[in-house]
Amino acid sequence: MWVIQLEQLTRRYGNQVAVGQLTCRIRAGEIIGLPGRNGAGKTTTMKMLTGALEPDSGRVLNDGLDMASNEPSGQARHTSGDARAATDIDNALSMAVSLLRARQKIGVR
Repeated sequence: MWVIQLEQLTRRYGNQVAVGQLTCRIRAGEIIGLPGRNGAGKTTTMKMLTGALEPDSGRVLNDGLDMASNEPSGQARHTSGDARAATDIDNALSMAVSLLRARQKIGVR
């Protein structure tokens, strides 16, 4: 079962497409990374994933619940973590070391 699903997620700032039709599915326990250059849409994606920013189109499902739903049972945004830019977490560490630390924090060896 998919814990998080991004379906055709799109966000624009004016004429600039920050995230274009992103589709991704994540299973429970999976750890993913979003590598990319500055301006690639990583932070925008994480903000949409956590409900801090609404997509222009597409949808985010958290445990099958639509993040944009107005129904109390569908307000999954309150169960998500926050989105932080990689520079806020471990600026001096490589991506590999940061991923290893994340795995250790959740008990994956």
